[in-house]
Amino acid sequence: MPLSESDEAGQSAFDRKERNSIDSALFESVFDSDKNLMITLPLGFDKTNIILLAVFNLLSATSSNFSTHGHQLKVLYLVGSKEAAEQASQKLANRLESHKIVVSCYTASTHVTKANFESAQILVTTASVWRDIAHVLGNDQMLEVVRLLIIDEMNWLQESCGPALETIVTRTTGRAKHDRPVRILGFTVSLLSADCSPASFDMAKFLHVDADNTFVVGQNHATILPQVFLVKVKVKGADEYRKTVDEICCKNVDKAICHNNKVVVFVNSEADAVHTAVLIRNMTDKYLKYKLNLPNNIKNTLLKFLTECTSEECKSLCLNGFLIISSEMTANARNFISIIFRRGIAKIVVATSNFAWMLSNQGDTVIIKETGESGSFTGIGMSVLVDMLNVATSFSGKKYTKTYQRKAIILCNSRFEEYLALLQNKHFVESQLLECLPECLNTEITFSNLSTVTECEEWFRCTYLYHTMRSRATELGTDLSLAEEVQVLVSKALKVVERAGMIHFLCLGSFKRTELGHIADHLNIDHLSMEFIGNYTKRVLTVNSIIGILSKAPVFSNIQVKEVEADELRHMKDKYCNLVPLNENNEVSNMVIILLQTYLLGGKVQSSGLRRDQDFIVKKTGSLARAMFEVSLSKRNAALADRCLQVAKMVEKGVWNNCNVTSESPKVQLQVHLQPISRTVILVTVFITPAFSWKEELFGISPVLFWLWVEDSGSNFICNHESFKLTRNVVENKTCVELTLPVTTSVPLPNHFTVCIVSDKWLGAVQTCNVNLRQVSLPNDCLNITGLLKLHLLPVSVLKQEAFEQMYSFHHFSSEITQAFHSLYHTDCNVLLAASATKHRVTAAELAIFRVMSNKPGSKVVYLTSQKSEVKARLTEWQKQFKKFGWKLISLSEDISESIQTFFSADIVVTTAYRWEVTSRAREIRKSLKASKVSLIIVDELQVLDTAVEAVVSRVRAPEIRDNVRLIGLSRATLAYTNDFARFLGIPPDSPQGIYNFGYVSNSSSSSITAVEIVAFTQKRYTTRMMIMSQAVWDTLKKHLQPNKCVCVLVPTQRQVILTAQVLKTRVMNSKNPKVWLHCEVKQDTKHVICAQDLTVQDMLQHGIGILHSGMSEVDCDIVQDLATSQKIRVIVVSWDVIDDIEMKSHLLIVKGTEQYCVSMENYIDIPIREIADKIYSCSTCWTKAVIFTQESKKSLYQAYFQGALCVESHLLAVLPEYLNTEINTKTVESRKSALDHLSRSYLGHRLISNPSYYLGSMFTDESKGYQSLLVEKSLCSLEAAGCVILEDSGHLQPTLLGLLSCSMELCHNTVKYLSKSLNSCMTQQEILLLICHAQEFTKLPARVHDNQLIRELKKHSRWKLRQRNLVPVVVKVFFLLQSHFAGLGCRLSHFIGYMSDMKEVLVSAKKIIQVVVVICSDRGWLKSALWAQLLQQMLVVGSWGDGSAPLCTLPHVAQRNVKFLLSHGQKTLRCLPELQALYCKNYPTMVETLKDHFQVQEIMEIHKALCNLPIVNVKVTVHNDNRCWKLKEMYEKINGGNMVQLTPQREYTLSVELKEVCGRGSWRIFLGLGQELQAMKTVNTGTHKVFLTFESPDVTGEVTYTLYLMSNVHIGLDQQFDLRFNVAVPRRSKGAHTK
Repeated sequence: MPLSESDEAGQSAFDRKERNSIDSALFESVFDSDKNLMITLPLGFDKTNIILLAVFNLLSATSSNFSTHGHQLKVLYLVGSKEAAEQASQKLANRLESHKIVVSCYTASTHVTKANFESAQILVTTASVWRDIAHVLGNDQMLEVVRLLIIDEMNWLQESCGPALETIVTRTTGRAKHDRPVRILGFTVSLLSADCSPASFDMAKFLHVDADNTFVVGQNHATILPQVFLVKVKVKGADEYRKTVDEICCKNVDKAICHNNKVVVFVNSEADAVHTAVLIRNMTDKYLKYKLNLPNNIKNTLLKFLTECTSEECKSLCLNGFLIISSEMTANARNFISIIFRRGIAKIVVATSNFAWMLSNQGDTVIIKETGESGSFTGIGMSVLVDMLNVATSFSGKKYTKTYQRKAIILCNSRFEEYLALLQNKHFVESQLLECLPECLNTEITFSNLSTVTECEEWFRCTYLYHTMRSRATELGTDLSLAEEVQVLVSKALKVVERAGMIHFLCLGSFKRTELGHIADHLNIDHLSMEFIGNYTKRVLTVNSIIGILSKAPVFSNIQVKEVEADELRHMKDKYCNLVPLNENNEVSNMVIILLQTYLLGGKVQSSGLRRDQDFIVKKTGSLARAMFEVSLSKRNAALADRCLQVAKMVEKGVWNNCNVTSESPKVQLQVHLQPISRTVILVTVFITPAFSWKEELFGISPVLFWLWVEDSGSNFICNHESFKLTRNVVENKTCVELTLPVTTSVPLPNHFTVCIVSDKWLGAVQTCNVNLRQVSLPNDCLNITGLLKLHLLPVSVLKQEAFEQMYSFHHFSSEITQAFHSLYHTDCNVLLAASATKHRVTAAELAIFRVMSNKPGSKVVYLTSQKSEVKARLTEWQKQFKKFGWKLISLSEDISESIQTFFSADIVVTTAYRWEVTSRAREIRKSLKASKVSLIIVDELQVLDTAVEAVVSRVRAPEIRDNVRLIGLSRATLAYTNDFARFLGIPPDSPQGIYNFGYVSNSSSSSITAVEIVAFTQKRYTTRMMIMSQAVWDTLKKHLQPNKCVCVLVPTQRQVILTAQVLKTRVMNSKNPKVWLHCEVKQDTKHVICAQDLTVQDMLQHGIGILHSGMSEVDCDIVQDLATSQKIRVIVVSWDVIDDIEMKSHLLIVKGTEQYCVSMENYIDIPIREIADKIYSCSTCWTKAVIFTQESKKSLYQAYFQGALCVESHLLAVLPEYLNTEINTKTVESRKSALDHLSRSYLGHRLISNPSYYLGSMFTDESKGYQSLLVEKSLCSLEAAGCVILEDSGHLQPTLLGLLSCSMELCHNTVKYLSKSLNSCMTQQEILLLICHAQEFTKLPARVHDNQLIRELKKHSRWKLRQRNLVPVVVKVFFLLQSHFAGLGCRLSHFIGYMSDMKEVLVSAKKIIQVVVVICSDRGWLKSALWAQLLQQMLVVGSWGDGSAPLCTLPHVAQRNVKFLLSHGQKTLRCLPELQALYCKNYPTMVETLKDHFQVQEIMEIHKALCNLPIVNVKVTVHNDNRCWKLKEMYEKINGGNMVQLTPQREYTLSVELKEVCGRGSWRIFLGLGQELQAMKTVNTGTHKVFLTFESPDVTGEVTYTLYLMSNVHIGLDQQFDLRFNVAVPRRSKGAHTK
């Protein structure tokens, strides 16, 4: 078939003009179809062309451009060995090089990373290596991207790699049944017969291949097979059999060499290879020896490759022309021997069967020598035989002129029938899965693919073993379903797995995985060995004892002790085995100990059989020691874990004990900080700093892994443990890594803890730190729970006012309200009400409001909560309810002046605690509080105790206010530290009617959070753990999801939002009801889906799943929220950064993962538990139950914090300087003493007394009151160093301008300090921009894994480059983010994860900081810097560069490509926005006529509207001095007339600037400059018409020109500049004249 008849893809797969007959016959099925195929090919046929056709079929189905392929498409090509993988990958890479398709080869020695995995499109590997890659990258992630699976040889199913191949195919076909179709292409080889083997039909069913797509290619195509002679040697005795086989072998070798043919003899072992070569040499005459002799140059080269590991006898044979290929040689030696044999320089090679692939198509005569029962070919099967027969196979297209036909001779005895069946294609391919069924089930359970017995049975029915069982059942005429047999096999395997502790059975046929199961799967340990290890993990053993125990492991039971090796074993025993005692009655165990000690002490093993056994023992012992170490960690056995890890490192390094301890081993420095969370849980924070230098020759490129555990040395108990990695950047930058471990303790505390850090690879790299616990003070709080009394529920009529009673639809108050009713409604005492449902807390607030409004008419009520959504809901509800009372309700805005005005006109203020804290700083609000105009402040959601709440309550608790204002504290959760909360709110702890701290109530309303469930996961890798958590989310949904209710899944990142949603989508599609989460009609669903812009959002909404993250558009977010609010979708997956903004009702919150990525540490760190608590309880009006997924090591911390009473600590200490600075600027604190008193009123002040160790750490002593003074003094000194406050000797505190800026702009005092010290008088815009990027506020910017890719992309579009090196990564990120904002790249870069949310957060802080820069520069008289900073502020607000035509491009639909049409007006060219305003604002028809050819009518209308909304300001300037004034117009008339306004030197004048806004409204800043010096600056807010600037005239006489700048704060291109010229002169006095 000519190539021209196929398309481009089909042609590109071949490098010749026509295809061969096989390619042409298979072309339509392989390239034009997507169905699974199974192809039986003749021996020696090259599959490359067929594989390329399948690859190009996949690529052509996804893209017409073959040079661009996404990393989401993978082709998996499974081959039999490492060597075959390297050969196949190289061949494919050469053929696909022109198409830029990356082919990667993965072997056991390949370091697999996520980056190199994603960069390749074709992956060539073995089944066992692919299994290991699944543990590294996550099985689900790999199966998501694999679209084509190619199996090089299906006959591997009966060999050692068969179970791994069978599970891969089973998992793939299981996925293909649903939404992830994977095409499978399987190959088999036929030897002498063209008929299908009996196993072909079972294989086809296993691969889901129908009869039309099963192909068998006969031997008349492409290849010429050798003559095969199968010789059965029938003699008595093993010695006689070996002698006969040797004679036949030598006779055929001699005959072949006489005919000048190349001979290959295949043997079983290295020893037999040497024996056979010696035998051939001895039986060869002198002439043939001379003929086989190698040239001298070849001998010299070969001698270099033959290393010391090659025996002298083997070396002598090779140099004399009797070549040997075995594993005893190096790879270079084997390659060189195969080359000289291929070229005909050598005539004979004796090789072991595993290297047959190296000699493919190179031998004229092949002799396969089976040496009997003791030395038969292990794992004999089709693949082994195929490789050996391929050596004598030739191609029909190859010129073959020799008259001697190639042949293969097989010498055998007991396996004659087996060889005959293989050669005639009549063999059965038996599955090997049954032997390792427990291990295969455990693997699937570990990956969360199986969780019930029923699922295990369904999985088993997809295996090849099941299909072979059905075939046998068909032959026997029995039941084809095999239900009973499947149930028995699966149940038996699961019981075995459970007995080993690898799973734990639950009720109703379900089970859950255990940590031991994960360890066994990760380290590839069988269930018998895991059960064996479990018997010793509770003891304390020595290193020698551990080696002795591991030598008895079941995995070594198949090792045979041979008599021929006994002498060498005795020699090694006498020389090396002096450390570990031998077992008297266990020969296998003794052999293991001898070989292992010989290996560890550097001894050499001579026998090839013993070397093979030693390699196996070393490999398995290392894995067993690792498994025993990890099991010991899980069992909390400190001494055993340390010694097991030592044994594992010894075996892996091949040394005994500390032989490789060097000064270059990785070392770290430790610092430990303890924080008591409760009386039984202490949070141990470990600060780790690398103390070694990174050397690539020692550490390579991979991170260095360490183990950290905290142990109680007295009891040998590991309190907690965790692993962490140090990357190269972390080590080189000496970055401090912070790790937190919760430790559960008993009371009284032990004397000390030991924090131990051990390297995972390096012997002797151990650092310990003893932590003294005697100085740790545990919290002295006793949990004070208010019992719920069995009272008769109060009727609503107890309110005694009909108007109040009519508000409620119910007739009786709840139990909680009944018990607290008297305190709320009949007294004015402060009240704390905790653990109440939302509607009950609202009722409590309403009762307090009723009392105030009844007893104190005209007074105001302030209701504070934590979330804006709750403010909106409460405002809406109360406005309807309180309307009939005439009470006015308002919510405070971000505009302080506007909020103050609305405050005085309102009766009830509903706002957030933060907004009230900012507004109450105003002098007017403070006066109203002192004047008793505010009588009640209700603080809801008290469990979310942020610094704003502490500031508000502390301010109200001041002596001059506390008697005027009643405080009501309402909490969602039961509070652990009730007494401190009571003191904080001004309630005596022993008050009988002020504290109502109810516990959880089982019969509480469904709108209350009734429990927080903690689910722990043992997986140590973040990606694996998150993958398992995704599966657990589905299980939790099935367990807790209620009818017609919604569930919210909260995940850390945007990427996890997508991955979690995809897992849920797959699961729900596989369920019985795929639309179970969709509660809207099909037409309504389609309408919403079409409106969604993001394809992923559309796809998820079709299955009832909503996603919300910061990278989504507002339209998509609104659609998802609308569907969730209306209960039309039941599951919504949300990222951390947007959870505060959503409004929906849900009964369940699932927190998936409690970690976030830290760029500086290049690792995942824990999200602060307080932040997690805030996320849960701040949204507690929505959720009634919360489930937190976290690591096993953190479970105790979350249990202590959430389950039971909530442990709430203060966050004020971290911002104590800013807190005091605010109070100093509001005149609440005026001295050191008042600062100390103010701190003592805060919640922090009370907690410092109750739990000092949590806040003070090692600083703590019994005099905590003195430490309150120390903390205050330290904070004040920090403020003084920053220039924010002046500390006078008298103790008085004087605020400064910098302090006022820090307070008003809500910036850290360190930021203001840095700006104050770094600014100068002549800075450029670029320098100012880089300066603000160093602000401390940006350090909170979330760091992401792909930040480096984002920064590289941003650099391409940036105008300003960075010349400084070694800048902090966050500074670089912010610098380029802001430039992308100026360039308007938001849409182009929105696909980067977190870009939009980061930009939003950066702009909020940058706008505040730039205003501070303007004020500081103005205060210091730096005109140039102030003007540049003001222009930079405009750029930040508008999002545009401020030069050229950029101001015009801020108009809608105007860009650089069409701005020229906007500026052209006939023959006149416009230059700026004011000219456009003057021309078009009042002349819309002219604008339409001018622009209609370049803009649409709707676009012109929007441009005109934007122009009209821009402010136009007329300026009137007047200079005042005493009673004289000069207007700007008069000044210019005097200038033109030659008579300037005269100023007196060094005299103060006032410049009056009157602004009249013709249209639009804006915010302005006025600068008055003289030369390079700024004389005055004023900010003009919207609505202000006249401002006054005071300046002093120069002391030098003469003509001077002042410049007045009117610059917008929110627009670009509307600035105005005026030159004011004066004549400075000393006034002249005339006689009798008097100057007024």
